[in-house]
Amino acid sequence: QREELSDQCRVLEKQRDDLSNRCQDLEAKLRQAPPLDEHAQQLKSLQNQLSEALSAKDHVSEQLSSSKAQFQEAQRELSDAKERCADLERQLLNYSSRTQQEPEQEEN
Repeated sequence: QREELSDQCRVLEKQRDDLSNRCQDLEAKLRQAPPLDEHAQQLKSLQNQLSEALSAKDHVSEQLSSSKAQFQEAQRELSDAKERCADLERQLLNYSSRTQQEPEQEEN
């Protein structure tokens, strides 16, 4: 699950970067667009594309934040599980050493 979330984060980061680049390209085109009265339809189309790209970027950023939060939670759960395993191993060693000592004490 941790690796899957990490992969998902990388994919979402790439999507966010791609959308960010697309937004920059569209903003550059918008700045270079001819005056509004000459090509109003083209300018409006570029504005709509920019708006859609920004919305998509925001959506991907939200997904990325959510995935990162899930990843951090999975890491915390993994850390807790490792602690529990280490604790169980200690308990098993303690139990094992006690059961080995008891037969020796009975022999004496």
